[in-house]
Amino acid sequence: MDSAYKTTGATFKPLRFNIYRGPNITTSSTLSATHGSAYSHDFYPECDVGIVIPKTMSITGLPAGLTDNGNGTVTGTPTSAGNTNITISCTNNAGQQAQKSVQLQVT
Repeated sequence: MDSAYKTTGATFKPLRFNIYRGPNITTSSTLSATHGSAYSHDFYPECDVGIVIPKTMSITGLPAGLTDNGNGTVTGTPTSAGNTNITISCTNNAGQQAQKSVQLQVT
């Protein structure tokens, strides 16, 4: 329906709007790595922003030896064993953000 008539004879157009859901991070709640061994994990495909793209990502709280390249990929070699909680943040082009805390177990 492109337009309609009111009882007064005036026309009006229907109100149209879109509702976009926020980002969703699908990463498992526990990840594993081995100290002294090369590690790489691409979080980019695990951040679903629906149709509102592009997206930006950051991963914080990484243990020594691992770095975030700024595009959702963590690489490096963990230097010691232990459990670390890392935070994954994903923001879509509409400014909606999701965060998820994940435990990285380095053995």
